[in-house]
Amino acid sequence: MVIGDDTVELYRLNGTSAGTWAAPGIHWPRQGSVQTVGSTVYYLKPSTGAVAEVSATGTSDLSFTATAGLSAFTVSPDEGSIAWSTSTYTDQVVSQLWLAAIDGSGIHVALESDPADEIAAWFALEPVAFGTDGSLVYAWQITGIGGYILFGGHSSLYRYDPVSATTTPWAPLLSDSTGPCWNTVREDLAFAVGHCIGTDGTLAVRERNLQSGIDVAFPAFPGQGQAGAGAYSPSGQRLAYAIARGDPDAEAGQIIVRRSPDSPLAPLASITNGYFRILYWLDEDRLLVGGMEDGVEKVFLVGTDGVVTPLAEGPLAGWIHLP
Repeated sequence: MVIGDDTVELYRLNGTSAGTWAAPGIHWPRQGSVQTVGSTVYYLKPSTGAVAEVSATGTSDLSFTATAGLSAFTVSPDEGSIAWSTSTYTDQVVSQLWLAAIDGSGIHVALESDPADEIAAWFALEPVAFGTDGSLVYAWQITGIGGYILFGGHSSLYRYDPVSATTTPWAPLLSDSTGPCWNTVREDLAFAVGHCIGTDGTLAVRERNLQSGIDVAFPAFPGQGQAGAGAYSPSGQRLAYAIARGDPDAEAGQIIVRRSPDSPLAPLASITNGYFRILYWLDEDRLLVGGMEDGVEKVFLVGTDGVVTPLAEGPLAGWIHLP
C-alpha cells in the first residue's frame, strides 16, 4: 500500500493494481501518522484534527480523537484499542497520552507531562505500540531535530499497564543519549532493537532484552553509516534491519537479516544510489520493503532467498488483507 494524492493506492504482491481508496488529507507516512491493521488503514487527518480510518467500505473519522495538537497514534493488533498523543506549545509545553477503546468508550488521559519533572520541555509523549497483553509501549520523544536522518525511531521506551495505571522504564531517557534510536518492539514485548548508544558510549545496532535490560550490540557491516527500520517476523524469531552509508552524495543501503536468535547476522539485499527506508515482514520468508532509489520512492518484495522484486512507486505505508 502506497500513499497517493489524498488516496491510498493498493497493489497486489505481483505488482498489479488492486484499486484506489479515497483518503482525504493523508500525507507522506511519518512515524505515528499512518498504520495498517487487518483490512483498515488509519491515518492522521489534519483537516479534522482526528485519526481517520479508510477501508473498502469508505472513510470515516474517529471523532473522539479530535484533540488539540494531535501528533501521533497507534492502534492495537486486534483493533480493539487506540492510543494517541497531543502536544501544545504555549508558555509551557503540555504533552498528553490518551487511551480509548476503538469505539471511543473508556477515553481518558493516561499520562501527562509535568513541569516539575526532570524531563526537558523539548521531549513529548508518543505512543509506540500495543503488546499482545494489552499494555502500551510509549516514549518520551525528542522534538525539533533535523539533518540528514534516514530512519525514524524513539528516544526512549516505557511500558504502561492500563489495568494498574503504572509505568515501567525499559529504555529510559538518558541525558547524554536522546536521539530517536529505538526502531521497534517485538509484539510479545520481550525485545526491542535500535541503533543506539550503549552504556559503554558506543553507537551500534542493539537488541535489548526488555525484562533484564541487557543489550547485545551487533557488529557493524561495511558501508554502515546509519541504521534503522528494525522489524521482527510474525513468529518473533527472525529479525531484519536496514543500514545505509549516510552520505547524501553517494548513498547506498543494505538489508541485514538474522534467521533465528542463534543465527549470525548476514546481508540479504542491497541497493545503490538509494537506501531501504522501512521493512515489514509479510510472513517468515518475505519482506515488504520501502526505499528510495534514484530519487524515487519505491516498493520491493524481498525474499529470504535474497530475490528482490520491484512492485510499485510511491511511499510505502504498510500492507493490508484485502476483503
